[in-house]
Amino acid sequence: MFPRLYRLELNKDAVVADRISFENAAAVFSWSWSTQPRWRTNDELVILTDSIKQHKFSCNTFSSWSWLHCNNGIFTTESLLHRAMQNKLPVRVELDRKGIDLHSTRCPVCDADIETLHHTLLSCSLSIDIWDKIRRWWNYNNLNFSCVSDLSKSANPHLNTTLGASIWQTVVWVTCYFIWINRNDRVFSKKSLSSAKIVLNIQSKSFEWISSRWKKGSLDWLTWISNPNRFDANHTKVGIG
Repeated sequence: MFPRLYRLELNKDAVVADRISFENAAAVFSWSWSTQPRWRTNDELVILTDSIKQHKFSCNTFSSWSWLHCNNGIFTTESLLHRAMQNKLPVRVELDRKGIDLHSTRCPVCDADIETLHHTLLSCSLSIDIWDKIRRWWNYNNLNFSCVSDLSKSANPHLNTTLGASIWQTVVWVTCYFIWINRNDRVFSKKSLSSAKIVLNIQSKSFEWISSRWKKGSLDWLTWISNPNRFDANHTKVGIG
């Protein structure tokens, strides 16, 4: 959120407690800049300190991530995809439209085009490779999404039951989830996984989620990664919830 301040920070691995303490419930800042913030960088500092002062901290709980787009602060793929369908995920072109000063609006993963939601999830070279591997995993001849809204109504012609459709949709959403996670890792940590590693994560996480929700059956891992279409056979009841 504050790239100019981050560039001035001397210790890139600093934690919150290194920079902020509290005296009589008032925030006390201990910054460590390479040079004193000026101009736009100082504007960032003002916004940051104001935000911290308005935040209520608790010293009696474990640290955790909070997903601000749900009232309970818990991340779900449903909340991610709901915002995706409304084009409200913070890709760079949307941040730029809101007046947030960025050093670039190009895709942080491939740097080949402007970072829109469509580009991130569907047309980035890494995303294309991931979807191609998903297609081959499911022996799907023609997996083609023309727009982001297609993700919410994707159907697999090999699957004929409600359960099969539910399993396939789960895989689609989990794929979007890991594409987005990888994008954020590239932006904030300068790290990025290969498409093969990301697909392995997709297989593992979708297997975990489906297994935990499919109460009347069992998934076999080796079958799951070699022929997932088999799980559609002879199951006609409502899916995984």
